Amino acid sequence: LRRRALELAARERALELDALLCRAQERLASNGLVARDVGAEGDCFCRCIAALLEEFGFDAEQHEHVRAAVMQWIQNHRDEFEPFIPENMSFDAYVKRMGMQGTWIEGQTEILAAACTWNLRIVVWGRDETHDKTVETHAPDESTRVIHIFHQDENHSQVVEPVSSVAPP
Repeated sequence: LRRRALELAARERALELDALLCRAQERLASNGLVARDVGAEGDCFCRCIAALLEEFGFDAEQHEHVRAAVMQWIQNHRDEFEPFIPENMSFDAYVKRMGMQGTWIEGQTEILAAACTWNLRIVVWGRDETHDKTVETHAPDESTRVIHIFHQDENHSQVVEPVSSVAPP
């Protein structure tokens, strides 16, 4: 009986997440945007950055270079980022762990470092308006580029593009 209740709760949660995802996709579509998956395995944020930037040939497979550059930025600006490292880990341990392929980003820290590294305004679309956020370089100027990412759930990001840039099936 307990097992059945757990299975039912898991199914209900999956249906709830599906409904949230559908509403988020509808919200993107109403803004002329669409989310596109560029891969996972813990590298989805870095894959999104690579897929959205010309300097990586708009190639998600260049994610390793994105990760290396983001972690280099964090290392070079230790005083700025160290206060935001998880309390249970040293700065050096954090840098080592986050530098490994397949490691999910912690969140705001890496997004800000990416924004600063490439002079970006990163619009992160969440499951609804209350989860949206914009992170930008400290000194935005006329050369600051805007990119969009969809944070699908707690651990996956997708590229967001204008509907017109997506090839028809």
